[in-house]
Amino acid sequence: MKVILVAGATGQQGGSVIRALSDSENYLCLALTRNPDSSKALKLKSFKNVELVAGDLNDIQQLRSIFENAKSSPTGAIWGVFVALEYPGLGGNAEGEERQGKNLATVAHEFQVQSYIYTSSCLLPFPDNKPPIPKTTRHSKLSIESHISSLDMPWTLWKTLADSAEPSLMQNPLKFNHKIIDVANAGLTQQDRNETFLKAAGYDIPSAPSFIITSIYWMNIHVQNMIGDFVQSDDLRKLDPRGYDANIQEGKSHMKLVSFEEWARRLNRNADGDINEHGVTLWGLLTRRT
Repeated sequence: MKVILVAGATGQQGGSVIRALSDSENYLCLALTRNPDSSKALKLKSFKNVELVAGDLNDIQQLRSIFENAKSSPTGAIWGVFVALEYPGLGGNAEGEERQGKNLATVAHEFQVQSYIYTSSCLLPFPDNKPPIPKTTRHSKLSIESHISSLDMPWTLWKTLADSAEPSLMQNPLKFNHKIIDVANAGLTQQDRNETFLKAAGYDIPSAPSFIITSIYWMNIHVQNMIGDFVQSDDLRKLDPRGYDANIQEGKSHMKLVSFEEWARRLNRNADGDINEHGVTLWGLLTRRT
């Protein structure tokens, strides 16, 4: 039985990995959480072949103890690691995210894991004269990716905005060794998205009056930075002679991806709390607290 340490186990991506692997007798999932007594953590105990492990990603010595304890347990050493770090929030200080990502990768390398999967975000290369802003989540993710790729161990960078993860990454680690996979299913225009969403959900993509959007933009520097990233990415796409497509065909060749239409159907079925996982509010945007 292969032992998989799942960091971010109570989140959507970590939880999807646990659900996918728990029915297999080939894997034991160690669900890493700061608070094993939380309601989200306790829900994981209902799955087979799952053990809760208390740990703080900010404490590198504590992480080493977790790996050492696994080595001396009847199930054996940690074979693979899946990492989905908590999003610090729009404008949140991401220094902790960077520290956590580097801590876990460093310890995994020390203990010679056979598969290390880090979930990041689809990011276009930044121009030399416009690097990502320090302490932002984009800066931290690129720094973590650079650290992981410098380590002599099997690793995969899974770059996606989706809420789920692909279990085949763990099941076939050699196939994905030292691969950077940008996960996207299709390149859609605004009109394509509108028509597809209407077909799937039965109503138009939700929107807000322009004066509200304009007010949020000018009152929240973090929103300005985010929009600036989108514009910069679009400019880079226009300059790319090959046409940037996030490796759509490669992603499809490795795994079954959810289409935008299916995503819209699922979104329509979700409760409001599931949709707004990060608790974004209009007041928070206006006061720069989101």
